[in-house]
Amino acid sequence: MAAAIGLLGASEPGEGNPEGGGRRIAILGEMLELGPESAALHEKLVSELVAAKVDRVYGAGQLMRHLWDALPPDMRGLHAGDAVGLVGPVLDAIAPGDVVMVKGSNASKVSAVARALKQSGHKEENKESRT
Repeated sequence: MAAAIGLLGASEPGEGNPEGGGRRIAILGEMLELGPESAALHEKLVSELVAAKVDRVYGAGQLMRHLWDALPPDMRGLHAGDAVGLVGPVLDAIAPGDVVMVKGSNASKVSAVARALKQSGHKEENKESRT
């Protein structure tokens, strides 16, 4: 997760937007099977997101609530109980020039958001990271 956030931070928003601008947006599904330190590991991602200059964070799942509660208010996009609950709000929020990262455990089903973005015609550039 930290490596993917680092890639997002290294990205340059604004491409494809003739007016300039753009944001770094992280759409995160909970990281499952981390054991007893799970809540703390989710919350700890705040420092990675701030360092990467992420503008908006969307989170899905109960464990991701720990991150959500620790985020600075201006970084909060939306928290939903599951990834499907993020699909509509994310599609409404994405604007030309935004760089979007979707990451989470397979079981978090955050891939539903990635599929919806792709089906809506948003340009996809797959820069996969391994953590």
